Amino acid sequence: MYDNFLKAIIGLSIFLSGILGIKGEVYAQQDEIDSLNALLPEARGRQRYEVFYALARLHSEKNYDLALSYAQQAKEVALSTGDSLGLVKASRALGNIYVKKSDLEAAIQQYKPVLGVARRNQYSDQLKFLLNGLALAYTYQANYDNALEYHFQSLVIREAEGNPMEISIAYNNIGLVYYKLRDFQQALDYFLRSLEIKREANDYYDIDYCLINIGLCYNALEQNTKAIQYLNEALTYCQDRCTPERLNQIYFTLGSANLGLGNLEEAYRHFLTSYDIAIEEENKRWEAENLYGLYMVSVKMNDPDRAIQFLQQVESILETLDYTELRISVFGAFADLYASRRDFEKASAYQDKYINLKDSVYLSLIHF
Repeated sequence: MYDNFLKAIIGLSIFLSGILGIKGEVYAQQDEIDSLNALLPEARGRQRYEVFYALARLHSEKNYDLALSYAQQAKEVALSTGDSLGLVKASRALGNIYVKKSDLEAAIQQYKPVLGVARRNQYSDQLKFLLNGLALAYTYQANYDNALEYHFQSLVIREAEGNPMEISIAYNNIGLVYYKLRDFQQALDYFLRSLEIKREANDYYDIDYCLINIGLCYNALEQNTKAIQYLNEALTYCQDRCTPERLNQIYFTLGSANLGLGNLEEAYRHFLTSYDIAIEEENKRWEAENLYGLYMVSVKMNDPDRAIQFLQQVESILETLDYTELRISVFGAFADLYASRRDFEKASAYQDKYINLKDSVYLSLIHF
């Protein structure tokens, strides 16, 4: 009876979100949270785990700390009851939330220990998700050899299952790593393969994300007009359904495209829009990314004072983030800025930081 009631609560939320739109979804979600909290005092064993896990999921978009607390409690229940599937799912939930908080090492420490559990018990879906989570965390750490290793492991599973949409997801994820490796043509090839599968299947789930990635590649290949075409299509699919994270991506990439075309005012406007969303959502990674974009626009506008202010803000944020790639870019930018100001002592110090950090990243690729 309890299980049926829990399923009914979740089913009602999904139904209401479909017919009431965004505001209805918010109200239904709060009703679901209230109902789950009311069940906690009497819930035991597996049922208690399900309540904690559902609460972690519901809070994972907005309140990361509360979501972590519920996911950790779900994990503890799974451990105490010997629930191996529950342990894997709760650990994966914890890892996903840590990735959102940009605490990448903590995420990896949640994902890795349960890989073996998922393999031994043949939890193929959970194994795919764990491999993706690990690959994403390693991508943000700029540990691209590990990222590709885990993504290709995930691709093997998806190809064996023969699900085109699952393969599309894997192609998209692999493209992201090649993008980070600055192999933009290879990245574009994977993103376009992912998009082709989606169009053939008339499956538009996350198609905006794929379109954004294609826009990123065209930007990097200096085909900015093509980038804007795909990004505007992404906005069309997105509309009111977009999460703040997705809007951050679209406006940031539009900023980059317009910067490449020399439309500096337009670029500044898009970066600022994305930055404002990041501030509202307390998303430090996107705050840093957009401030760096505003720095680049300021350099093009020949406004070095404003440029260095943006760069200093980025550096301050990066002290709290495990985000190696952007840190490399910031160190290089400071070296160039201080050299242009003939402050060679500071330029040399940042050049050393840039070289040391970049070498530490790319030396890790020797065994590729």
